[in-house]
Amino acid sequence: MPFKWNALFIGINAYRIGKTLYYKHKGMNLGEEITKIKRDYFDIMDIQDFAQLVDIAIEETFEKGDIMCLQVSVG
Repeated sequence: MPFKWNALFIGINAYRIGKTLYYKHKGMNLGEEITKIKRDYFDIMDIQDFAQLVDIAIEETFEKGDIMCLQVSVG
């Protein structure tokens, strides 16, 4: 019985280590423009966390005069 629990914990930890190494490698291979954004605005964030953020981000292009953020007062 203890062997099964140890195998489970080893599997979970191996997955988490692999995921961390994947995003660390991906973070080192970000493009020049994305690296500049990280350096200028997200410098305090670890490269692995920033690579995950970039991975889930959606890039949008706006034209001059487009509204990007709107604050509405309710009540």
